[in-house]
Amino acid sequence: MTGKTLLTTLLATWLLLGTSGGAEPAAPQPVIQRLDELRAQLQVPGAVIGVWSPDRPPLRIALGLADVEQQTPMDPRCAFRIASISKVFVGHVVLLLAGEGKLAVDDPISKFVPDVPHGDQ
Repeated sequence: MTGKTLLTTLLATWLLLGTSGGAEPAAPQPVIQRLDELRAQLQVPGAVIGVWSPDRPPLRIALGLADVEQQTPMDPRCAFRIASISKVFVGHVVLLLAGEGKLAVDDPISKFVPDVPHGDQ
C-alpha cells in the first residue's frame, strides 16, 4: 500500500467511525501498525498524524519517538517548528480564499493586519 493509499484508507476509516459522548475516535490497530511500519521504513524517528473534519472530533495518532536519546514517546500535543514549509500552507490558504472571493492575491497585507511595516505595499 502506498503512503497516499494508506492515508486515504485512514481518512475513510476515521470518517466511518462512530463516536460516543464526544470521545475522540481511535484508528483501527492495523492502520496504526501500517503507519508505524511506513514511519520506520522512511527512517523517521517520530510522527504525529492528524485529521480534522467539521463534523467529527479530531483524529490524532502519535508514532515513534519525540526524543531518541531520552526514548521519549511522540505525543499528539507536541509542538513542531515548521519554518519555511509554512509558506506552502499560507500560499494554499490565500489561493483558496481568493477562489472564494474573500480576498484578492494582490490585496495589501495592511487590509487584513494593520500596523505591519510597509503593509500597504
